[in-house]
Amino acid sequence: MTTEWTPHHTELQNLMKKEIDTMRELLGNLRQEEMLIVQKERTYWPQRMAERGRLIHQLSHLRQNRISTTDTLESLTHSHANVPLEELLPPDNENSWELLALRDQMFALLDRMNLQCSRNEMLTQLAHHQTAPQLQPEKKAKISIATLPPEDYNDRHAS
Repeated sequence: MTTEWTPHHTELQNLMKKEIDTMRELLGNLRQEEMLIVQKERTYWPQRMAERGRLIHQLSHLRQNRISTTDTLESLTHSHANVPLEELLPPDNENSWELLALRDQMFALLDRMNLQCSRNEMLTQLAHHQTAPQLQPEKKAKISIATLPPEDYNDRHAS
C-alpha cells in the first residue's frame, strides 16, 4: 500500500522544496526592502515591489498545488478505511522524515518573514516620524553667571 502513496509523497516533497525556495527569495526581498528603508533609497522601490508581487503570486500557486496534493493523500486515506493515518507519513520511511523537516523549515521561514515584515513596518513608521516637521521648543534665554577669581574673592572679604 505504501508504494501507491510514494508518488504523492514525492510530489509533495518537491512542491514543498519549491515553496521553501520561493519563501527564501521572498525573505531576501523583504531584507532588501529593509536596506532601502534604512538608506532612504526610493529609486529601486518599484523594482522590489514588482519582484515581490511576482514572488507572492508564485508562492500562492505553489501553495495551491501543495494543498491539492495533500488533499489527494487524504482522499487515499479515506478510500482505504482500514489504513491508519500513520501510513500517510509512515515513521520508518525516509521521505516522511524529509516531509516533516520541510514542514518545520516552512514554519521557521514563515516566522522570519513575519518578523521581517514587522521590522520593515516599524522602520517605515520611524522614517516617516523622523521626516515629519517637529515643533522645536522655544529657546530659553541663557543665564550668565559671573565668577570671581579666587584672589578677588578672598580680597573681597578683606575690605
